[in-house]
Amino acid sequence: MALAVFNETLRRHWRAILWWGIGISLLGGSQFLVLEDSESLQQIAQLMESMPPFFVQMFGGGDVEYMVSPEGYVASNFFSLGLIIFAFYAVIAGLNVIANEEDRGQTDLLLSLPVTRTRLVVEKSAAFALIIVGIAAVVFLGLILSISATGVLEVRTSRVLESTINILPGSLFVLAFTVMISGLIGNRPLALGITAGFVAVSYFLDTLASLAPDSIMGTLRALSFFRYYDGVFTMRDGLNLGNIAVLLAASAILFAAGLRFFNRRDVAV
Repeated sequence: MALAVFNETLRRHWRAILWWGIGISLLGGSQFLVLEDSESLQQIAQLMESMPPFFVQMFGGGDVEYMVSPEGYVASNFFSLGLIIFAFYAVIAGLNVIANEEDRGQTDLLLSLPVTRTRLVVEKSAAFALIIVGIAAVVFLGLILSISATGVLEVRTSRVLESTINILPGSLFVLAFTVMISGLIGNRPLALGITAGFVAVSYFLDTLASLAPDSIMGTLRALSFFRYYDGVFTMRDGLNLGNIAVLLAASAILFAAGLRFFNRRDVAV
């Protein structure tokens, strides 16, 4: 049956769209609903001016004036960390493509059916990619409702949409990286550790590089996929198509490598 694996994966996991989407929306919306009036932003500006420069740099690119504008507040309080939140689910989804079922000894049973390894990985990955898009759609709607409810934040809906879309390439990159590691090794705990470590190191590398752009860390920043996310200033400048292309191309390469690794190695029983 065409797309049987894809449909079964969606049937088993579609609820993640609601639970993760609503949960992330509440997490983001809670940052906006605390604002009582327009003077709240000025109070935040005064507070931030008293903070260490590295803190401001970490969450707002060092631009205090922009961070306390309505769009800057939304960007720095949600989208600065949006990709990290989505990366958690992307890792879980990536493990569900290969590692989890192999760890439970179910992969041999699946491959005894008229399903190739390539089809299994491609259709399951496509289903989880669609679920990630669905989560982003729910998050977008939740953020718009929260922003509207404040009556304080005058933010362009188009910019919120672009900033939400901007999360997707990085999320797909994490999904593809997890699939690659799972395809390479048949050890679920090790695959989880490597992937989680990779995400954490990438984030801290990007953070340290932004604090010291003229150091060796600034040079190494290109190795971090967070470098191509730019969650804060997408709200101001719009989507960076070059960064999106880099992440999507890297995702395709990682996914192809994962397929090759999985097709060439023995599957754990």
